[in-house]
Amino acid sequence: MEGNQKTVGQEEMKHLPHLGELLYGLDCVIDNPIVPEGILIASITADSREVREHSLFCAVSGSVTDGHRYINEAIRAGAAAVVIEQEAPFSREQGQPVVPVIRVRDSHKALGVIAARFYANPADKMVMIGITGTNGKTTVSYLLEHGLVGAGWSVGVIGTVDYRYHRKNGSVVRYPAPFTTPDPVRFHGILREMLDCGVSHVVMEVSSHALQQQRLGPVSFSVGLFSNLSRDHLDYHQTMDEYFAAKSIFFSRYLKDDSTAIVMTADPEEDREAALWANKALALCRARSLHTIVCGPAEDAGFSCHRATFGLSGMDAIISDRAGNEFSLQSRLIGKFNLDNLLISLAALVTLGIGTLRAVELLSTAEAAPGRLQRVVLPDKPLGQPTVLVDYAHTP
Repeated sequence: MEGNQKTVGQEEMKHLPHLGELLYGLDCVIDNPIVPEGILIASITADSREVREHSLFCAVSGSVTDGHRYINEAIRAGAAAVVIEQEAPFSREQGQPVVPVIRVRDSHKALGVIAARFYANPADKMVMIGITGTNGKTTVSYLLEHGLVGAGWSVGVIGTVDYRYHRKNGSVVRYPAPFTTPDPVRFHGILREMLDCGVSHVVMEVSSHALQQQRLGPVSFSVGLFSNLSRDHLDYHQTMDEYFAAKSIFFSRYLKDDSTAIVMTADPEEDREAALWANKALALCRARSLHTIVCGPAEDAGFSCHRATFGLSGMDAIISDRAGNEFSLQSRLIGKFNLDNLLISLAALVTLGIGTLRAVELLSTAEAAPGRLQRVVLPDKPLGQPTVLVDYAHTP
């Protein structure tokens, strides 16, 4: 795994952070006496193949390989310093440059903190909206994006389909998404780019893998949404309890004390297991004294549906808020599960300052997310003749 020997220019060097700035307050031990304040860092990576001059290499263990195996390759490629876990064995190759070896308790966690600092904590300057749950995350991210853009905000989205953001001139920048939630360096780098291009609100799908692997770093969310929990990813989490424990990290660690949590509930007579996990999520949020909005069939729901009709052309629903006000919502989205997605999205848009009536109007014009029970419209045929739907979500 040889590195890319790109030279850092003198002008670029003037603006680089010092290693000491990136490590400030971090619980770590440095193996040699080199003063970190005198070392400039041009890039951060957990992949030794991406190391170049003045890189900081963070050795993390992954599902495929362990970065600790490639520390010497990273140093040969020009790494200015390396971060490793405390218990990891490491011996320098003879004649190798002497660079600081920073030992931390958890290199995944350290990478998240360091990456955020390297990009000057861009998340702190934007409204962060996180969506977690098994199903609905992608659709809800598209609904929120549609509503926020329609209300005049500059929006970025990090999710399963792609990573994208809206420029002020109306154009959209898109990047492929190898993971629902990117690695910390990619994540904070994209946030920095979004902020520099004027993005004010970021809508993000937060996966259980990312939560357990601490990819988010020190990010705090203003609004957190829980869509539902059903059987998925048990090859990784082993049990439903472990799966829920991973999801719950979002509400226990990444929401600020003044944040709003929005939880979609379920009717126990229709889906007992979904109702159970929703109630557990509610209990967790209330135990933290978060401002919590309940959606769905619960008695104390802030947003619920009194009646609805569904068809292949969409749905007509009567939505009510906690004050008893009723709103008529017509949507081209298909299926009862999409009514849940619309309800939780409505609650989030209202929380973010959009009036309820306006939010309902915006959601009424939203289309389905790509590949999520998405209608294929033939331009030379009437709508629904024939009805063709594309769906490649994981759940039957």
